[in-house]
Amino acid sequence: MLALLALLALAAVAGAIGLGLPGLRLILAEPTDAPPTPAPSATVAPGPPGSELGLGELVTLDDAATWGVGPLRLPTDDRFGPPDAVYLDRSKARQVAFVWAADADLPTTLDPGVGAILMAFDGSVDEEFYQKLIGSGTAVERLTVDGGPGFWISGAPHYFFYAPSTGGVVDDQRRWVGNALIWSDGETTYRLETSLGRDAALAIAGSLE
Repeated sequence: MLALLALLALAAVAGAIGLGLPGLRLILAEPTDAPPTPAPSATVAPGPPGSELGLGELVTLDDAATWGVGPLRLPTDDRFGPPDAVYLDRSKARQVAFVWAADADLPTTLDPGVGAILMAFDGSVDEEFYQKLIGSGTAVERLTVDGGPGFWISGAPHYFFYAPSTGGVVDDQRRWVGNALIWSDGETTYRLETSLGRDAALAIAGSLE
């Protein structure tokens, strides 16, 4: 029912613009409803970074490698060390979220105390597509990311949902998302949330190993 409702909601959006490419598809439109969740407060929540964001179960890197989507690829950029927290959500196409705490090298994102989030989820088949609803004040730039197709999304916060290869729609309206780089390597779709800007995000994406 949730997937059906999400599809119906998408179909009802007037003036939607689709930008399609293999493994990654954006649907650009103004949301017709109120924000899915309130804007985050300036207070840093206790616990590991990202623990209040509903990203899934807190796991180890080994768990993520076993149960997540595809082989693990992490930034080797000098601004990054090992992730401070790893989350796995099996209900959302085996989505893995790597979270780094904010520090001098990684300024705070839209989420207090969080310096960067790298998500990876199923994007390995032709039928796979990624959908994002973009409201007014949000800019989208089509890019080449690490030799593949991608988009830099900046400006006003936004939310997203997508369709995994197993069918249906993953309705991921747990929170608003700030500036993000989104790309596909043909097998996995990635989303990097960072306040460092487009050029730095591209460099980080190119450093994944």
